[in-house]
Amino acid sequence: MSARTVLIIEDDVNLLRMLQMMLERHGFTVVLANRPQDGLKRALDERPDVTIVDLMMPEISGLEIIRRLRADPRGADLPILVLTARAQPLDRQAALAAGADAYLSKPVSSRTLLSKMEELAGRARPQPGGTQRLVVLLSLRGGVGVMTLAVNLALLLQRAPRRACLVELDRSGGHAGLHLKLNVTSHWGALLPPAEPPPGGAMDLLLRHESGLQVLAAPPLPNLSQVGAQSAGLPKKVMLDVLRTLRDHFSFTIVAAGPVLDEATLAALTQADSVLLVLAPEVSSAHTTAATLRALAGTPIDARVSLVMNHPSPLRPLPQAGLEHNLGRPIMVSVPFDENQILALARGVPLALGPTISPLVKAIRDLAVHAAGFKLQTSDLRTGIGGQGAGIGS
Repeated sequence: MSARTVLIIEDDVNLLRMLQMMLERHGFTVVLANRPQDGLKRALDERPDVTIVDLMMPEISGLEIIRRLRADPRGADLPILVLTARAQPLDRQAALAAGADAYLSKPVSSRTLLSKMEELAGRARPQPGGTQRLVVLLSLRGGVGVMTLAVNLALLLQRAPRRACLVELDRSGGHAGLHLKLNVTSHWGALLPPAEPPPGGAMDLLLRHESGLQVLAAPPLPNLSQVGAQSAGLPKKVMLDVLRTLRDHFSFTIVAAGPVLDEATLAALTQADSVLLVLAPEVSSAHTTAATLRALAGTPIDARVSLVMNHPSPLRPLPQAGLEHNLGRPIMVSVPFDENQILALARGVPLALGPTISPLVKAIRDLAVHAAGFKLQTSDLRTGIGGQGAGIGS
């Protein structure tokens, strides 16, 4: 087992030494910081594979350390484990909301701690030359559930031992905030003129969901000062720079394209490892899908396209066999209608984070296997945010 670096920020010197011995015995390289300010600096400068943070410390609380790490591009994707004597549910919720990836209360068994450490270390930022996958979900007809599928797919890949980012390209007004109950305080509109792009580019604009998923949102409403630029979407060069940056930081980048082949969507399609062309089982959607396939025919993109049929309503006007015959290719996955999706959207809690494995999530898990190239186990989907029993990424 190759050595992975763990930074422990804890003011109890005796506990620091005990954790150091335990982790070093199992192959981790351990860095100690008994002063919060020193620990914060080392986390940002050295970017360890995992950072363990106590909540109750002098000078700076553990919650404040987490917030400062997440506010800095260097710490936005660092795996963070809270290890604290505070065991109340409100403390756990506050830590996860601040940006922690996992929460354990003291005393904790060495087996539980090591299991969580292995999980988080496996989710560390991908290294150059590693496996980074870009998946684009596309439909040139709105209302077929592209955003629903993209959100749940990204959450499943985030909960596996990897890191995922969701990019929302719809330039007519984004819905990522609605699906994930996020306050969209930043979005890719900041990359459009006449705005001055932030120093860290796309990484400075990411919103962090409490699951750990990071989101590059679309502007929620048109900005009148940018209406001309926003209506054209992101320019090709800017989009390519965004994708290059995200692929350097995440194992999976999931792009929910808008219903138009603009420069940003075409740039994403040319870079994609997999293109999921989404349709609904009705005439207008089938017609639009056929036209899209004709537009992509003969291009390198065509070989990476797979059809996904989503049922946004309980009605089934067209049978799958007939659609496959008319489109001239098979439908890879059929996502059933799930009445719970309406409630999930209203609550801002996607079904992938629910306490049960819904029919919709089962089908999207098949998409995850196709997109990721690895098997997701049922245990990965067992619990939602803050649930007990530790599904991966909880």
